[in-house]
Amino acid sequence: MKLHHVGILCSDADRDSIIRVLELLGYHYSIGKKVPEFQCYCYMIGSVELVVPYDGKLLDRLNSVGLSIHHFALKVDSLASTEKVLRMMDVKLVCDSPVSGAGDIWVNFIHPSNCGIMIELVEVPYDN
Repeated sequence: MKLHHVGILCSDADRDSIIRVLELLGYHYSIGKKVPEFQCYCYMIGSVELVVPYDGKLLDRLNSVGLSIHHFALKVDSLASTEKVLRMMDVKLVCDSPVSGAGDIWVNFIHPSNCGIMIELVEVPYDN
């Protein structure tokens, strides 16, 4: 497994400021996607994902803690195999099955009750 990206929970205004600074550093905004399963928009800039909630638990968290790191994402070869092993080890996952993430990826999350921080598992189909 290797680090795929870091997810930052932020507001629309935070997103615009972060994108502006990252672009000054040579990064370019590449992907924006609405993710209804988590009631948010996700924006990828290099290995940074900006998570902008519009409702639900993520918006509640943003309102309570503000701009913060939400998760770090690890790339796995097979999400189905990884989920199976984790479930056999009684590791709680956030989703019953993978969901489509920002870009051409499939994701699930290890619930923070397992280790204190949200870990996203990412499978990149057709990745070389």
